[in-house]
Amino acid sequence: MRGCAVVDQVIAEHAVPAGYVLMPKTLTAENGAKAALIGEFTIRHEVTCSGCAYDEADDDCEVCGGEIEYTERVTVPWDVIKDIYAAAVKACGTGAAPDAPRPPAATEDSARLEFMLERHRTVVVELLPSRGDCGKYAIYVEEGFMRDKQYPSVGFTVTGALRADDEAFKKAKFDAIDAAIAAQGAN
Repeated sequence: MRGCAVVDQVIAEHAVPAGYVLMPKTLTAENGAKAALIGEFTIRHEVTCSGCAYDEADDDCEVCGGEIEYTERVTVPWDVIKDIYAAAVKACGTGAAPDAPRPPAATEDSARLEFMLERHRTVVVELLPSRGDCGKYAIYVEEGFMRDKQYPSVGFTVTGALRADDEAFKKAKFDAIDAAIAAQGAN
């Protein structure tokens, strides 16, 4: 019985948490970063006027206007922008917060995605018979265009309507993928 079955690809499951954006690991011309960032950043620094450097201030000087020292804006070179970005990725993009639970390496999102795409696998959410407004679902992974293989299911219960944006529901789908990965490894 597959009434109310919802089939989702893992690709659609990856959501960016609030306060974060999805960014490339490196800045390149190919990903559009060079065109977007070149000339956007400048550095100000004090320069001594070469025309007035060792003489008295010349009020008619076209470079400094008689100040001898002036502030010059210099564009930050592309290589420096890339180096700063790489340092930020290294400092901010590696690992989770110290108190955040870390999933085992085999269940990271990239491993899940690779597993799902490997043999046309889909996540199936099947409504099970239940009473009242409490819905019980079996969530599992099926494999192949003809759905010829079904991996072990994970149970999920929800009161009220099932919502795709519910974090517990998303976690249950990830758990189903992890169970399928574990079952495949056991064979």
